[in-house]
Amino acid sequence: RRRGWWLPAGHVDRGQTFPQAAVREALEEAGIDVRLTGVLAVEHSLVAPDEARMRVVFSAVPADPNALPKSEPDEESDGAAWLSLDELESMARQPPPEGLRGRELLEWSRFLLRDGGRAAPLGLLQEEGDGPGPMLRSAWRQQLQHGDQDAGVEATAGNRCQGSDGGAGLGGARPACARQPPFRLPPALFGRPTN
Repeated sequence: RRRGWWLPAGHVDRGQTFPQAAVREALEEAGIDVRLTGVLAVEHSLVAPDEARMRVVFSAVPADPNALPKSEPDEESDGAAWLSLDELESMARQPPPEGLRGRELLEWSRFLLRDGGRAAPLGLLQEEGDGPGPMLRSAWRQQLQHGDQDAGVEATAGNRCQGSDGGAGLGGARPACARQPPFRLPPALFGRPTN
């Protein structure tokens, strides 16, 4: 508390998945029940030779669009608010607790609201198994059905593809592949602009 404005976040409790923890933390810290809509980032950092930290950043929308964020401080947070990009830009110039705790909230907001960034499908996070799970397959099918075929980086499973940059595989520009249809990986997955 009193460390400035930040994204709702916290530890994954024993027996919870990353998505379950994200929904719980948003409710605890912002007072809003959310529906997760995508994965913005999966971060893995070595913090010591024998210790690592893993973090998943989700996109979400309120389950109830009319729900108001928490306005009273408690043990979880000092409160929450809906803020515009202009308000965040202004708050980035102020020190905590009135300002932002760090630049991450502002940068994610710029990415999504100003730059047209997008999240990867939630199905990208899945239990260990034998390849793409049902949620991921469904997300890719929906993406293809909705005509979103020009976004992202293409890769065809099991093929080596020659890109126009002379590289092979997932890197570089649009690969020309023999087998179709290609998977379309959202630009947010690689941090590439859509145009």
